[in-house]
Amino acid sequence: MASNGDRDRVQRDGAVIRQESGVGIDIPLQTQYRPPSSTQVIISDSMVKEVQEAIDKLLNNKVESLPKEKHIRSIIIATWKEQGCNVFWTTLSKHDLASQALVCWKAMYVLHRVLRDGHAKSISRSTKYLSYLNTLQKRWAMFQGGYNKLSLTYLRVVIEKIKFHVKYPVVPSTFKIELAKVQYTSGDHLFQMEVDILEYESALLSLQGAIFGELDPSKGYTTQVAQCRVAPLVPVIEDQTGIYDLSYHVMQLLHSNLPAELLAGHRERYYRHYNAMRKFLLSSKSLSYVSSLTKIRELSIDPPIFVVEENINEVELMSPISENLPPPPLPEQSIPDESGKDDLIEQLLRENLELKQRLEELEEGGERKDKQIHALGTKLTQLKIALDELKKTRDEALEEKQRLTFEIENLRERTKMEETLNKQKAKLDETLEKLKRCILN
Repeated sequence: MASNGDRDRVQRDGAVIRQESGVGIDIPLQTQYRPPSSTQVIISDSMVKEVQEAIDKLLNNKVESLPKEKHIRSIIIATWKEQGCNVFWTTLSKHDLASQALVCWKAMYVLHRVLRDGHAKSISRSTKYLSYLNTLQKRWAMFQGGYNKLSLTYLRVVIEKIKFHVKYPVVPSTFKIELAKVQYTSGDHLFQMEVDILEYESALLSLQGAIFGELDPSKGYTTQVAQCRVAPLVPVIEDQTGIYDLSYHVMQLLHSNLPAELLAGHRERYYRHYNAMRKFLLSSKSLSYVSSLTKIRELSIDPPIFVVEENINEVELMSPISENLPPPPLPEQSIPDESGKDDLIEQLLRENLELKQRLEELEEGGERKDKQIHALGTKLTQLKIALDELKKTRDEALEEKQRLTFEIENLRERTKMEETLNKQKAKLDETLEKLKRCILN
């Protein structure tokens, strides 16, 4: 239930206005917990309290640290009990997301997890908050760098995700879909669907670039600060893996039913995303925290081919044949006599054989080059992974060195203190002996 301390919100035309850092942000009015009807789900006070405590613990911690999984799990389980996410949004809207970038960053991570793993109605119930999320997006677009940029790019991801799943309810929030359900019924529908898929992929790639841009390899990736920034990569990779399969399936359907030239823009953007995604997944494999929590796909260096010969029509158009033009004159040739025919046939056979051998040599050379390029690419990837591991080992060694140095300094201080105490004890013993002698005399 809404607490008595939440009186600073003012109702206006079915919305609630909260003043955060001088900025008015429209937050849709939360549904008050009415007595449940026969079709409503009973929302217990204990469940509301559990969700509120979990969100408060996640967002009230202003330290750059990894959000605790037990709190996120409690929130997700509550959406299944509630069959929605009203309790989640009621509590989330009380936090200041418009002036604290770190809080907004953590909130978007929790929201992404709720949209992915929460009850299916969490997506549709979140649509009324799109204007609120858009307002936050405009807010953080005014600032640069750090968690400002991270929050901005993450807001775009959750906004695009909500819009996509509402528009295409056949696709579940986890993107784990039976591809046979997506069939060619209308060219316009699938064409627009691929546009929306590529738009969400673009948002995911932007977030990935922002995260890697904020990481400092010299400080390692195992610190609390680094894990706070890379934690969203896990649901991002899981979304990306599912949407890649869906995108490939839709592209195949489109190319099977529409002219290739009509899909040139789709192919160009698809290949651009493919190369960026492949590089990102390779980089993510070096992050032990991410690779330990989710399976990271390894994409081939060669993207899928949807059109074998895209330029055939262009070549035909460039060299049209007109029936009105006379045929070109044939060059004059000397007609060999009967005695020279055998020699000419043998010469042509030799030339044909030489050409075949030359063609086979060129094909073998091309295959060898392809294998060498592939081997070099694999070796380069392995070297990058090894380099990242060495950097990680170096960072751990530096941390261990710092710890040992600190302990050595402490030991030195203790040794000095013990020496001082021993000297003082010796002086006291000497004074005591003198006193004893004086007393005896």
